[in-house]
Amino acid sequence: GFRFNLYLVSVLVADMISDRL
Repeated sequence: GFRFNLYLVSVLVADMISDRL
């Protein structure tokens, strides 16, 4: 569903952010 996609996107974004730190 849409909520699951939103969760997946936020996890992906968090991974990118932690990679930059």
